This record gives sequence, structure tokens and C-alpha cells, in this order.
Amino acid sequence: PGARSHRERKHPYPGLLSGLLEGLLEAREQPALPVKAHEERLPSGKRGVSLAFLRGLRRFYAARGGLDKHMGQVCKEAGFEASICSLTRSTGLSLAESVALLLPASEQDASALVGKATTFFSYSWTGTMLGDMLAAIEGKLVELEAADGVKRFVWVDMFCASQTLLAGEFRDDAKHSKGSEGYLARKEDTDHIFEDALGAVDELMLYLSPLTAKWMAPPDPYLLPGDRGDLPPADWERRGPGAMTRAWCMFEMSKALAKGCRLHVVLCPADVEGFEALLTEQFDEIAHIVAALDASDAQISKVEDREYILGEVEKLEGGLGGVTTAVCERLREWLAGEGRRAVDNLSGEERRQESALGLISRVGRLLNDQGKLGEAEVLMREALEAMRATLGDRHPHTLA
Repeated sequence: PGARSHRERKHPYPGLLSGLLEGLLEAREQPALPVKAHEERLPSGKRGVSLAFLRGLRRFYAARGGLDKHMGQVCKEAGFEASICSLTRSTGLSLAESVALLLPASEQDASALVGKATTFFSYSWTGTMLGDMLAAIEGKLVELEAADGVKRFVWVDMFCASQTLLAGEFRDDAKHSKGSEGYLARKEDTDHIFEDALGAVDELMLYLSPLTAKWMAPPDPYLLPGDRGDLPPADWERRGPGAMTRAWCMFEMSKALAKGCRLHVVLCPADVEGFEALLTEQFDEIAHIVAALDASDAQISKVEDREYILGEVEKLEGGLGGVTTAVCERLREWLAGEGRRAVDNLSGEERRQESALGLISRVGRLLNDQGKLGEAEVLMREALEAMRATLGDRHPHTLA
């Protein structure tokens, strides 16, 4: 208890946030309209959340069994009293705005928890558990902030967009027809919140888990249906990162890369733990998954999002095909960099083992495909000479 109280005095904000969330949980009464009109709200680009905010969320949801829930459940699961929609029903705002609204009364500095977004977090709700997501972001923030001393504020849609408005909890279609002033006041301003957030940041954090798992595609429409129809086949099995199958994620990544944002790939704890083994044993599979990405196969949860996303994508160089090319190229760069790090970490004895030689050779081929011939030659010559020495000149691996 003494050590814990010392930590809480030194880093009070996770505990403060947990207390604020308790207050939101008790304030269940829903107003007729959000407590602030769109023009009065905190601009989207200033709704980033800090490491302390994320740690406070972890503490809050750990006490309520929420860390093992998927993000759709975290948002609005029926019967889950601590869902994001439940927490923000009394304000109609995003969780970040709701917390900032309460902070002046607590006489604490709001900037410790909510501030101008520096880093955009792109991920898929489908298949992502809250605990895994928080661990991935927190781990990368600790690493980045320790390296350069710069405090980050991450824009995560679950916490920085109004989930009650997106869920339609304030809508009354019988009184307010679509497009009317009353209707617009009761829906999230999706025409601006993502653009404003992406405009504020200079980093993109991409959640790339699960790296190689197979899973059944949800019954969501294609972003670009074409001749194949609007809906995918019922037995469509997808593989690899869920983010790379979602239209919003592909859009977010292409917009961020187009403006020169730095890319940080983050993984869930299970993928982090087994990453070195994955690189050694399944490098070709990961490379194939990355190379096979196609933005035209992306899916959307809401058909009404299609017009906006496609309209924005058309403003980018190369349109939808350009999105695929840009995303694949950057992920191949990430994979090549991780492969080089894994090779560099091998000891002299490890580099002569067959599994390590396979990794060295495959990283060399990837660098060769990227046109980095000098780097590729060094690795491929090393692999060739080691294979000659250990396997012989006529072994299939040596000949290949």
C-alpha cells in the first residue's frame, strides 16, 4: 500500500481519470441534445489522449472485466454498464471531450490527459480486444517518449469520436428529417472529425495484429463492389491484420502517408512475444500477406461511408490503386526493417543454423525486390557461402 500510494502521488493522473470515469458512470441521464453544439466542441485534432489517460482506462476496465471485450462490445454492448456509450450518454460527446469537460472542476491540468493529437491510431474493431489494443499503444508510447522525450497524444476513434452520436442514440428521425438542422445536431460530424485529426498528427500508429491468423470475414459490404456484387461470399476466409481489410483503415493510412507521417507498427502482446519466431519461421507468409493487400477488397460497416471514403481516396495520387501501392510499399519497408533487425541480432553460431540461413536469404530477397541491391547482396552472399559450407554445393537450397 505504501509503494502504491507513492506511485499514485508521483503519477496521479491514471487514478484521476479512473475517478472521472466513475463520475461519468453515475451520471446516466441523457439530455435532449449533446451538452455542446458541434461548433462549441473541442476540435477533433485536440482530442488526443495521453499515456496517463490510457493507463487510467486500463485500471478502470480491469476492475470491470472489460479488457477481454472486443471493441464493438466496449463501445455499446447491451448490459455492459461501463461501455463507452454508457459513459458518454450524459454528455453526447466523445470520451476525451467528456473527461476534459470534468477536469476544470477537479482543479487538475487537462493537458495531462487530453491534448493536441500527435499520433493517429489506425485499427479494426473486428477481432481487437481492448486489453491488447491498450498494451500495444502503451508499449509504443513508452518506447517513443523515452527515445526523444516528446509527450504524445494519440487519436483513437473509440475515445475521440462521439460513440453515442455515431450509434444514433440522440437521433429522432420522426421529428428531424435527414439533412435537417436538427438531424445534423444529433449526428457526429463525420465529414470533419477524421480530416481534422489526420491534419493534426505527424505520426501514424498502425495495429497490425493478428499478423498471420485466419478468420472469417464479417458480412460487411465491399468498399468497391463492382461486378462481384455488394456483399462478400459467406464462407470468405481472410488472413492477417484486420486493419488491412477495413476501408477506413486503408483510407486513414493512405492519407497519413501522403502527408509524410512517420509510420509505427504496433502488435498485440502475443504477436510481440512470438515475433522473432514468426520472422524466422513464417517470413515468407508475412511477406505474402503484405504483398497481397488490395484496397478494392476492403470492407465497410456502413454503406453511407462509401461515398465519403471514395471521394477522399480519389483526391490521392493514383486513386484506389495508388492506396494499395502506397500501403504495400510502406509495410514491405517495415517488414524488411524488422527482418534486418532480427538478422543483426543473430549470434555468429546462430547465423549458421538452417532456420537462420533461411531468414537471411528471405530478407535478402525482399530487399532485392525493393531495389536495395547493395544491402541484398551482402545478405544473399552470406547465405550462399554458409549453405555451401553446411549443405554442400548441390543442395537445393544452395542452388536456389
